[in-house]
Amino acid sequence: MKQQERLDFLLEKLKEDSVQYKNLQVEENETAKKEAVRSLMNIRMPRYIDRKILKVQDEFLQNQTFEKGIVTLDMIPTVKEQHGS
Repeated sequence: MKQQERLDFLLEKLKEDSVQYKNLQVEENETAKKEAVRSLMNIRMPRYIDRKILKVQDEFLQNQTFEKGIVTLDMIPTVKEQHGS
């Protein structure tokens, strides 16, 4: 499954899982879909969810981490470096 397919899958499954947001309308662009998936993951209360959804979510998030990269401590500027104080 490609990343875009994972995103679409997660969006639909998370909407189905939510009583309040099952009819949520999301623009057909990647940014809007990512924001919606992130929001739905953040507000979802802990309860049972199908293992396939968890597997796809893990793959999606791992791929996101790989694409963005991991920020290491030496990459974060100090206040002195940032503001010259």
